[in-house]
Amino acid sequence: MKLCKKNKGAIAILIAGIMVPFLLLFLVVGVDFVYMYYVRGELQNAADSAALAGAAKLDGTNVILQTDARQAAWKFACKNIAAHSNVYLIGTGGCSTDPPTYPGNLNNGNDPDGDIVV
Repeated sequence: MKLCKKNKGAIAILIAGIMVPFLLLFLVVGVDFVYMYYVRGELQNAADSAALAGAAKLDGTNVILQTDARQAAWKFACKNIAAHSNVYLIGTGGCSTDPPTYPGNLNNGNDPDGDIVV
């Protein structure tokens, strides 16, 4: 059976109609993955800046409390933004870049699962 020119055009339109939704789906999924990696990079920047700020305030002793270092790490983490909102540590629910008081729990017990570990 031979296809005439009229049928060949209809088949091309049918194939394009089937392919376009799949291509759009792949595009949307690709954009989501790119955004996920972008936010991951922002969070890594926040963690790095907090770690460097905290390390700069270490006093050289073996005391695990290191309040100044923990406060500096918290403050610098809060100065970063990821996914269009501030980065919060220790479930404080809010961050100010120059707070009058710091959160009460900056992981002073040095729990390995805490946000700030010395």
